[in-house]
Amino acid sequence: MRIIVIVVIAGIIAAAAFMVIKNNRTPEHLGAENGSLAPLPSTPNAVSSQADTEHRGYIEPFTLQNGTESLENIKAIIRADEQAEIVSADDRYVHAVYASNVFKFKDDVEFYVNESENSIDVRSAARVGYSDMDVNRKRIEAIREAYQSKHE
Repeated sequence: MRIIVIVVIAGIIAAAAFMVIKNNRTPEHLGAENGSLAPLPSTPNAVSSQADTEHRGYIEPFTLQNGTESLENIKAIIRADEQAEIVSADDRYVHAVYASNVFKFKDDVEFYVNESENSIDVRSAARVGYSDMDVNRKRIEAIREAYQSKHE
């Protein structure tokens, strides 16, 4: 019985260590390559405007309003959120990391200006866990609402 308890505790510690390491490591596949953001993971903890419209993780892109000013408005919205940090940005792309309040689980949020479609593509994905209970979708919709209010 004592060996079983030790094995279970060791398993819990190993799983926790794996989650901490994965949560604190920036995924390598982020960024826009040839106009495309990374595909969605197989888990239901992410959304993307570049996913197939029939996919459960599809979310509408933002409408490009005023060229580079649109992306500046998105950056201002992100900076106003104390859970967020912009880790990289240029005139066509923004990568921000959001951390949850209690456990500090991190989500990577990306915006990419797609001038040919007059839109801003978006991708938001949790680093760890299986389901995010629609946290990423709700976050993107809240950013969209703030973004649209800046352009009214």
